[in-house]
This record gives sequence, C-alpha cells and structure tokens, in this order.
Amino acid sequence: MVTNITSLPIVEPLTLIINWLVQSTATAVPLLLSASIILLLGWITAVIVEKVIMRVLLEIKLDTWEKKYRIDKALYGLRLVTIISQAIKWYVLLVFLSEAAKVLSLEFIAGMLQRVLSSLQEWVLGGAMIGAALIIGHRVQEKIEESNMLFGAIGSRIVYFVILYFALVLALPKFGFVNTEILVETFKFLAAGLSVGLAIAVGIAFGNALREPVKKVVDDMLRPPNN
Repeated sequence: MVTNITSLPIVEPLTLIINWLVQSTATAVPLLLSASIILLLGWITAVIVEKVIMRVLLEIKLDTWEKKYRIDKALYGLRLVTIISQAIKWYVLLVFLSEAAKVLSLEFIAGMLQRVLSSLQEWVLGGAMIGAALIIGHRVQEKIEESNMLFGAIGSRIVYFVILYFALVLALPKFGFVNTEILVETFKFLAAGLSVGLAIAVGIAFGNALREPVKKVVDDMLRPPNN
C-alpha cells in the first residue's frame, strides 16, 4: 500500500504554510511594486516642482527684495525662496505618500496623512501670520532704533515682543490650540505692567531733564529785584 506523502500529519501544515506564503507573495509583490513606483514618481515630481518654484521666485526677484529689506535677518537666517519651495515640495511628497499607503492598504497611515494634508492650509496660514509678525516687528524695531527716540532700544524690543505675541495668539488656533484665553489674559497683564513701567520711566526721565530749567525759573522768580 502506497501512502500519499501530502496526507501525512506533519507535511500537511507545511504545505498550507508554503501555499499561504506563495499566495501572499504573489499578492504583495505587485502591491509593493506599485507603491514603489508611486513613491519614485512622487519624489521625481516633488523635486521638479521644487526647482520650478525656486526658478520662478528667483525670476520675480524675490531674493533681491528679501536682501533689500533684510527679510532673512527678520526670519533668523531663513530665506523665503527656500521656505516656499520646500513647503510645496513636501506637500507633493505627502500626497504621493498617502496614495502609496492606500495601495498597500495601510489605512491608519493613509488616514493620518490625509488629516495632515487637510490641516496644511490652516498650518500654512498660521505660519504666515507668525512670519509676517517677525518681518513687521523687525522693521518696526529697526525704525524705532534709527529714530533715536527716548528709550528707543528698550521700546523697540517691547514693540517687537508685543507684535510677535499678538500674532502668536492669533496663529495658535490654526495649529489646533483653540483655548488661547490664558495667553490673552497674560497679554493684558503684561501690557498693563509695561504701560505703568513706561509711564514711570518717562516721568523720571522728563523730571530729570526739566530739573535744571525749572530750578532756574524758580531762582529767577525768588531773586530780589535790583534797585
């Protein structure tokens, strides 16, 4: 009597495992190949888009305008051309990453990337608010320092801080931080304290400046008339 080897108790589970591996590989390889092609196309597209955007920004002389008004200094060394081109590049990459995750049935990763993509508009708006505050605050600070106003150095820093803080309060909800009431109350408290401190400082400064003229006027009034 001849026994079929595939009917043995030990061989049957191995056969099932091998069949499962073959079927899984046959299914997974095309999916992995498709995802790899999507990622490769995404990288190539993102790099091309980055180069095109950078070329356009350079053609419209954004870098010249940036250097003229020292925007890079206001943004702590960051260049607008680089920020814009890199942001668009990574947006394109995220779109292709999301599609690759869908092909591989990685629902969690695909959903997470979709949430990031749907939130990007708000994040960009919040980042633009902070960037604009840095640029405006820096320009105002420079103008105050150049004017040689009383307390110009200290006052310019205070104005810079106020502009940046105000923009931060407005921008945080764009990043999902909805409850900014504590920041608003803190801002009111700091503004009140700064106002009182500035009033005292101005009073002392003008008091010292007017001391000699007032003393001279009083001395003239009290001096006995000449006969």
